[in-house]
Amino acid sequence: TGVTQVLLVADTNINATNRFGSSAELAAALGVPGAPGAIRSTDLLRTCCLDSDFAFTFDRVVANFGDAMATHVLYDPTPSWALGEFHRAIVGTWNFTQRG
Repeated sequence: TGVTQVLLVADTNINATNRFGSSAELAAALGVPGAPGAIRSTDLLRTCCLDSDFAFTFDRVVANFGDAMATHVLYDPTPSWALGEFHRAIVGTWNFTQRG
């Protein structure tokens, strides 16, 4: 397709302990160029779900470009209005070095 830069923002339903559980392994399984070596990702944190006491690491931001990615979690502590399968939000902030 000619696509070289990929950004994945997803509730993957793949826990860190599952097959393809790391973001690098997931990116490689999806055919992302440069994976698994060139992958930047948010940390895999327990953000899913309220009804399971946040036992799962499904939510992530993954990219095959940029220099480094920092992870920020929103809604921790859990707001009083949250219910059911509420997820804490993951925010990935990554840096770019200007080249050329």
